[in-house]
Amino acid sequence: MSIEILPTEILIQVLDDASLEIGDLAVISRVSHRWYSAVVPVLYKRFTFRYSHSLKEEDLKRLESFKKHGHHVKHLSLHIKDWRDESDSDFDSDSESESSCITDTGAYLGILGSFNEVTHIEHYDIDIRAITWPVFWTILNYLVSAKRKLISLTIRRGIHWNIQPCSDHDINPEKLLPTPRLPNLTSFSFQVKNRRSGPDSIGSFPSFRNNLVLALGESCRSVSNLQLHIKIFEAPDTEKSIDLWNTDLPLIPVDNVKELKYVLLPGLIPPPRLLGTGFEDTRVLTTASWVCGRWLNWAWEQIPPGKSLNYFGNLETLRITDTLQTGGSGEFEKNLELVTRHLPKLESLILEDDERQFSISRKPDGSPIWKEVSFVV
Repeated sequence: MSIEILPTEILIQVLDDASLEIGDLAVISRVSHRWYSAVVPVLYKRFTFRYSHSLKEEDLKRLESFKKHGHHVKHLSLHIKDWRDESDSDFDSDSESESSCITDTGAYLGILGSFNEVTHIEHYDIDIRAITWPVFWTILNYLVSAKRKLISLTIRRGIHWNIQPCSDHDINPEKLLPTPRLPNLTSFSFQVKNRRSGPDSIGSFPSFRNNLVLALGESCRSVSNLQLHIKIFEAPDTEKSIDLWNTDLPLIPVDNVKELKYVLLPGLIPPPRLLGTGFEDTRVLTTASWVCGRWLNWAWEQIPPGKSLNYFGNLETLRITDTLQTGGSGEFEKNLELVTRHLPKLESLILEDDERQFSISRKPDGSPIWKEVSFVV
């Protein structure tokens, strides 16, 4: 059977092969108009845009080419390299640069407006001092309001050391774009790491949470795979950290999270107090040992044993991300038994840092039997 009789839609799927180089696709596109029309959607399916204040000529040409075929772009990687001219050495991240930030934000969002069919977005801004919190929230709010076909959204933010902590003035609710539920958005990964530490960072956490919830709106309701890796404060023994523990924080609206990765450093707030879901559908949990209380980490005393795990009764896989601290001989086995008893449907326990993995089965009376198996990365 000749390949020429295949429908163009099938031909596109055949050509969507990672082993094909751009040069190969360019050669294929010259065969005929039909082959050209089949190559273009594949050629423009993925776009990595490295934004800087002044793009080089070759970058501008590439950008214009992808904007022209923007309706074919499905995977969009956004790497912000710089937000202002590096020659501006007197730049102040607050009021002095407000007009420039607004201009840059408008230009950036204008560029993203060409890609309305995108289904997967990865956003990175790493140590860019001009990406202040107001700018960041504007970008996030735009992505979840304007890209209605999103399936997966990944946000990675490495905060520059001199960025001011979050405040309640970072967002004007009246200027937020509407963010109803994104029906196709099932995967959301939100990672924030801050070099700044101290009481002011701890005190800013409620503002951070409030602004995150405002920027997201109802967009994440359908998310089933949720990853939260947040480090924006330190010093867990201060009075402010105790106040934070007792603060009612706004919940991220999610309905049925099946897979949850939750790493909040230094570990003050358990997942149930930040996410608007009952966790009945959660089958996979990846987290630090403090979430399990003293059951998996005898050194952690802030959370009573197993309190956080009470919410995960249907959990099948538990992945612990940090190194366990045990109180003495036999303590690990005792804690392991407590955890497996507490989670009646648990089938697998994975200790990532220790590179150990356990398979769990049940006796007729429901008591657990665990067996160490080969560790799988």
